[in-house]
Amino acid sequence: MAYQDVLSPPDLRQSRKPYSPPYGDPLLARATVERVTSPGEVRDLVLGGTMGRLLGIL
Repeated sequence: MAYQDVLSPPDLRQSRKPYSPPYGDPLLARATVERVTSPGEVRDLVLGGTMGRLLGIL
């Protein structure tokens, strides 16, 4: 495998399976969190509140 092959994304037109992000489908992950948690602080932290606090934007 050439160095450039590692850096460039795969040609999606030739791929047989649909492209998915490396850590799964973000919409499915969000829907799962919303289904298994009740509205409130825990849900907010899981859906980005923790990162927001760390960055000081919340």
